[in-house]
Amino acid sequence: MIRQCPKCGLYVSSKEKQCFDCGYMFPRETINNSQKDSKKLQQPKRKKTRRTNEKDDAKRMATKYRRPNSGDKAERKTGTIYRILCVILALVIIVMWNALSGMEKEYKKLTSKYEELDAMLKSEKSENESLEEENQSLEQELEEAKSEIKSLEADLHSSDAETEQTAFASSAPSNNTNTDSSEKSEASKKGKELTDKINSLLDGSYNDANPTKDEYKALCQTISYNDILRNPDDYKGSYAVVSGKVDQIIEGWFGSYSIFIIDGNGNKWGCTYSYGDGESHVLKGDYVTAYGQCKGTDTSRTVLGEQVTMPRVDLEYID
Repeated sequence: MIRQCPKCGLYVSSKEKQCFDCGYMFPRETINNSQKDSKKLQQPKRKKTRRTNEKDDAKRMATKYRRPNSGDKAERKTGTIYRILCVILALVIIVMWNALSGMEKEYKKLTSKYEELDAMLKSEKSENESLEEENQSLEQELEEAKSEIKSLEADLHSSDAETEQTAFASSAPSNNTNTDSSEKSEASKKGKELTDKINSLLDGSYNDANPTKDEYKALCQTISYNDILRNPDDYKGSYAVVSGKVDQIIEGWFGSYSIFIIDGNGNKWGCTYSYGDGESHVLKGDYVTAYGQCKGTDTSRTVLGEQVTMPRVDLEYID
């Protein structure tokens, strides 16, 4: 038989008079009472074991489905922040990639334009160099022609003096008739040679030293457009007249202008001209008649990038 200490709750034998734990002194009771007490005490023990089992189940459920503590919340916050930062970084990378691709396309366009402009500049430089070489060659030809004209003038004066001398000698009495006839024949030969040289100069590619405007216009003739394209070297240096409508004007180097004229047949001529001081300029759409010297053909590039070959004329006068 056992009984419970009312002070500390310890179960002791009913024979014991004092509690081993707290020293409580049990009062004297009968055996029946102790038995009754033992029966009563057994029931709460069972309830207590049930309650402890329920508490254990509740603890297990709580540990299984427990709420996150402050540390778990911090970890979740850091995880969400990390994911947000990753999304923002991905968006920034995509935007930068699109911007770089657009800049690359623009760079390619600019490089292509630069190459086209560089090619045009090189072609203009080559044309300028060729024009300078032609100008130098023309200056040399001019100096040679001037020197030849001076020599011809000197020969002409000498021939005139010789003819005067021969005439004076023929009028005076002389014994040497053979010498007089030989001198006359030599003078006539020299005069004929001088006239042939002058005619060759007038008929050649280069005119007399400083011809007037009317004389220059008289030298110019209408030349077939297709004949120049077929045989450009045959018409280099020949004087030509071009009539038509001004289609395009481009300002070039050293005050020169490139004037493109379309004739009545729709053919396009490439002409170059340098205005004098105070001279009025022609405009696009004007109908003009131009006089100049043919330089064969020239290949130019249109606005669309196509190459066009056309006759080239260095103009001297424009009406």
